[in-house]
Amino acid sequence: MLTLINGDGAGVRPQHHLNDVLAMAKRLISYVERSQPEVAHLLAANLTPIERGVVTNRMLDRGIQVQTVLRVLS
Repeated sequence: MLTLINGDGAGVRPQHHLNDVLAMAKRLISYVERSQPEVAHLLAANLTPIERGVVTNRMLDRGIQVQTVLRVLS
């Protein structure tokens, strides 16, 4: 049995929330790869800590440098 506990008080997430986060990660990565990390930074501003973790993992898996990931997500 799997229990999901939302820790940020936002309540239950939409059914396809993970797919939305993965799509956002793809979008942010595309901006970084087009040398537009400032645009990615603006888009990432409203991500929750868990969403940032997912995006961080995707970005690092794509070979984006740690400094760039920190600049985009901080």
